[in-house]
Amino acid sequence: MNSRFEIRDGTVVQIPREIDDVRIHVTELQNEPDRDFFQRLVKPFDLNRDILYRFELFTFKDQTFLFMDVHHIIFDGLSESIFMEDVLKAYEGQLPEEEEVSAYDFALFEKE
Repeated sequence: MNSRFEIRDGTVVQIPREIDDVRIHVTELQNEPDRDFFQRLVKPFDLNRDILYRFELFTFKDQTFLFMDVHHIIFDGLSESIFMEDVLKAYEGQLPEEEEVSAYDFALFEKE
């Protein structure tokens, strides 16, 4: 998920981005959020500069909402399912399984 893109020799290439910490902002809301509230948070990504995901937690009374905005080039439906399983494990106090092979490593393997 920590990727960025560059143009090298006229070809778009995906490059891993080193990120020390993922920080997720938590905002306490005074009103219950609706679909429009979350839709306003969605904005385009700059593939060359931005981290290609955005996460934010919102609380309202006893409810917690996870906002996820992830560019489709790094995250598909299967990825979302696996990710949400890991989020649920973490929420329940369990450690998610560590990645055995990263997608980047797999791409290098395929290139060889």
